[in-house]
Amino acid sequence: MTTVTATSAAVRSGQVLFGHPDASTAVSLLLERLRTLGSTEVELGYMDIGQHDPMPALEELAAVRRSHLYGFRLSCQTNAATAHHVGASRLRAAGIYRLDLLPGIGGPARTREDEVESTFLSDIALVGTLHEQGVGVTWLLALSGASDDEVLAVSHLLPYFHHIPPPVAMPGDQVGQGKHLSQAVEDWRRLHQPNTLTYGRGPGFVRIFDRRAVGEVVTFVTLEGPQAELFLAARTAAPAHDLALLAVGVGVPRVRRFLDVLVERRLMCRTKSGLYQSVATRRRMEERWVEGDG
Repeated sequence: MTTVTATSAAVRSGQVLFGHPDASTAVSLLLERLRTLGSTEVELGYMDIGQHDPMPALEELAAVRRSHLYGFRLSCQTNAATAHHVGASRLRAAGIYRLDLLPGIGGPARTREDEVESTFLSDIALVGTLHEQGVGVTWLLALSGASDDEVLAVSHLLPYFHHIPPPVAMPGDQVGQGKHLSQAVEDWRRLHQPNTLTYGRGPGFVRIFDRRAVGEVVTFVTLEGPQAELFLAARTAAPAHDLALLAVGVGVPRVRRFLDVLVERRLMCRTKSGLYQSVATRRRMEERWVEGDG
């Protein structure tokens, strides 16, 4: 495999690819480089997709890969907002196999009491989805401006996600409840067990595969009908009364009891403010192929 890398100066300056700020020109240069190298398997280096609209470049890269003329891989960096907007499947289709996920900078003022918790759950869902797509993720858990109570609330959520790639480090000095959060992150890194809580889908049902128990014991949980729909809808954090809209005639109290059972089994997490989120990741593509998971 031939390796072509961008310079670190180009990365630091926020330029897109090979030091060129224009996406279409960058992709043209990329294709010319592929032709010059005369190779079908090329490591193309580092791409920053956070400074400009990345869609044209990513779509053109995906089109080249679909043509089967060239095989190549890219590393890239971006912030969570851009990664959410682009989507994990589009990143993977463009040949990105490694993503440095930058912590958010600035952003709008918080308008909800659960903003810190919900933002964390949104970001961890993104990390999980990237992991499902086979994209390696390097990320930081940054809770800038969060109160001690908010930091502690997030700390209590971390043990639910030991099967998802942990953050690389905690930025800055940790004081107050930040020390508790730092310890929770260290525990996550120490106890990380990848791909031990996954799910597959079939017609009208969801099957959850739980391998987190010591001794390689596998527990299977099958959810059908409205229960499966609730589990899938809760991949995005939501309160019980919103999720109950999917279970017509069941009622909020019964839906909440069902969700709480999943929380007790650590198949869902529940925030201090009452948001529920499924924590299992979708089975990897090779597992879906073998099992016939759609």
